[in-house]
Amino acid sequence: MARKKNPNKKNAERGATFDLLSMVDGRAVLFCIIVMVFLAGGVLAFKNFLMFSDYFAIKQVVVNKSCGDLTAARLEKLRSEYAGTNIFTVDLKQIGNAIIKDYPDSKDVIVKRVMPDVLHVDIVSRIPAAVINYGDGIAIDDEGIALDKTCSKKGLVKILGVNLSRPPSVGEKVRSQALMGALDLLDIVRRVQFRGKGFVESIDVSGRENIVLKISGISVKIRLADFESKIGMLEEILKDPKINSESIEYIDLRFEKIVIAPKK
Repeated sequence: MARKKNPNKKNAERGATFDLLSMVDGRAVLFCIIVMVFLAGGVLAFKNFLMFSDYFAIKQVVVNKSCGDLTAARLEKLRSEYAGTNIFTVDLKQIGNAIIKDYPDSKDVIVKRVMPDVLHVDIVSRIPAAVINYGDGIAIDDEGIALDKTCSKKGLVKILGVNLSRPPSVGEKVRSQALMGALDLLDIVRRVQFRGKGFVESIDVSGRENIVLKISGISVKIRLADFESKIGMLEEILKDPKINSESIEYIDLRFEKIVIAPKK
């Protein structure tokens, strides 16, 4: 005769099992909470170390600028303004915008963090392309942006005949159609190889329809159009070994028939 299972005993076993599981689950939850507290504390401590430790306080500001003098006063201003500041809290974009106000002729300002305590500022200067013959000379880049007076004008092409009502401010674009034509011409000339006979001295834009290019002592008259083909013709003329450039007064490329006038 089979024994009947005691329902009370079965319920007691189930209850014991449930209590054991509850105890295990409770310990697991408590362990997870403890781990999370330690992790949160560690993260907070690490964050405090990054944000408030002297190890990450800016101790040096390095500035590179290729054109124009970076005065000691301006450099000291940068250093004093950011020295001691936490390197993670500085706003790089804001610093760049502030520097551009001091150097409006800059093409770009790149500010970088160099761990653990150096702020590196790279002021990308515009490259002088020519000088407008106005006053003591106004250096400009290939976009017609007026550059700082301290930029060297030595060896720059002189652009003559640009009418200005006032001298442009540093960083200001010179609004002149004649100047833009001269810069376009200069860009084309610089891409052409003249075999040592292509030193550009000046570009005169005082004529309404004509430009006079002074190249290696020779005046070259060109219309304000079709620069590419005209400079190609000039290249062929100056490359010709039979032509002595020193004996030429001017070359007129304005018309279909090229005129090469000898010196008198």
